[in-house]
Amino acid sequence: MKCTHCEGEFGGTVYFYNKATQKIYCTWATGARAVYTKDGKYYVLTELLHGVGRSTLEEISDPDQLMPIDLETIRKHPRGREVRPIGYSYNSNVSKNVFNFFEIGFLSTFDYNGRTVYLTHLPRLNRTFLAEVENNIVKIVNPLFNSRFNYNEKVTNLYSNTILINGTHYQTARYREVSCVVIKDEEFIKVDWNKKYP
Repeated sequence: MKCTHCEGEFGGTVYFYNKATQKIYCTWATGARAVYTKDGKYYVLTELLHGVGRSTLEEISDPDQLMPIDLETIRKHPRGREVRPIGYSYNSNVSKNVFNFFEIGFLSTFDYNGRTVYLTHLPRLNRTFLAEVENNIVKIVNPLFNSRFNYNEKVTNLYSNTILINGTHYQTARYREVSCVVIKDEEFIKVDWNKKYP
């Protein structure tokens, strides 16, 4: 089981809970957007579009080798921009960097037709598209709607044959959903809610 905490440009933490041992481990992860497993390894995708923007993918072979932490410490740790997140103090080399890009945002990742793809945003062009990363080269897979899907929080849910990505925009609707993308078979459907919330 995984969960995260993030203070934006001030840093963040991703937590791993081992159900068998009931122990918790953590590491640094600013803007964790996805945590997934592949070939027995864990991958943590991070994205922060503050400033020029940055996206990374970290590979973790064994989360039990990360920094151990207990639930009480997590609960007591103060939150807020003046306080560094718990993961900030962790600087081991257990994780391996797969890629590290500036001026590009990987908002989500999922398996699409047997390929690992990323919901990708280019701030300079204000465009969002699906892309693959091969040998540190970003390749566009689908231009989507030739528009943008860049929101404060993105949640990706995978169902048997459908991918659902929900997005919130704090300035428009606080933490309420303002848009979603449904991907099923070869169809990409984007729904923008037009009701503005107080």
